[in-house]
Amino acid sequence: MPIIVGAPRSGTTLLRLMLDSHPELSIPPETGFLAPLSALDQAVSSDELRRRVFDTITRFPPDAPTWPDFGVAPGELESALGALEPVTVAEGA
Repeated sequence: MPIIVGAPRSGTTLLRLMLDSHPELSIPPETGFLAPLSALDQAVSSDELRRRVFDTITRFPPDAPTWPDFGVAPGELESALGALEPVTVAEGA
């Protein structure tokens, strides 16, 4: 799976759109939730960590969440997080 990382105004959006135009590739919208995920306190219960990961991903950025752009029902993410054992931020992202 290709992962594109870049700085703002570096052309990553154009690259994503070009790759997404290929019939055998599907590139999701840009995300920004990795930094907030890395800041989560992992010294909490598994259920609490799952809730925090879910909230961080589906509500980022707080002023204009981009989760609906992914076309994945929140319940699907919740189910996938529930299947993780042990749960870690790295596995949840």
